[in-house]
Amino acid sequence: ITVTSNIHSHNTRHKQDLHIPLYTKQICQRSFLFMGPKLWHNLIPPIKQITDCKPFTKALKKHYLYNY
Repeated sequence: ITVTSNIHSHNTRHKQDLHIPLYTKQICQRSFLFMGPKLWHNLIPPIKQITDCKPFTKALKKHYLYNY
């Protein structure tokens, strides 16, 4: 998993986001390398800023249970 700023040197607002690789095959699009960054981008910023595992997991579960 790579940060977008390592892919190109353009100064964009998404330069610190995770890079989502381009895959054409459906089986590759179900892989962690594709789905991980995609799921990360959909998280709200307060959850992304949590650095400890247990509070992150708790906040993530709470977020998904509340919104789905």
